[in-house]
Amino acid sequence: MASRNRIQGYETPGQITSIGWFLYDEKNKMVCLHRRDPWGVSPNTWDHFGGGVKSQTGETAYEAFLRELCEELGITVDNDKVKELCEYKNKKMYLVSFPIKRRKEIRLGEGAGFAYFSPDKALGLENLTLAARNGLKIIIRRQ
Repeated sequence: MASRNRIQGYETPGQITSIGWFLYDEKNKMVCLHRRDPWGVSPNTWDHFGGGVKSQTGETAYEAFLRELCEELGITVDNDKVKELCEYKNKKMYLVSFPIKRRKEIRLGEGAGFAYFSPDKALGLENLTLAARNGLKIIIRRQ
């Protein structure tokens, strides 16, 4: 991935151990996860969706993305609707086009809830995680 897609300060690539994604519709509304986080790491925050890569089984980052998408939202998407957004630390981020007409297919498997925001409005959320904030800034720069 080109260095312009890396978040400043996290330029050193490593083994990808986690993935994340932003779902957006044709009105450029992003879906953000409201975390409940029973372990207390970042409760009551808005975040991107994501999960771990099962590298011990040979799972790739993209395969982990597809698995987590199904586990967390109960949906599948065509490969042509997925773009690689960036890499930072040991995470690979994706941007997924998901039409409004399919919204009713979403079934939340994790978290306290989810909501749709414009990227600018999401950036204005006080309790938006740093990872989500950084990803949204990349999306806004590309528009």
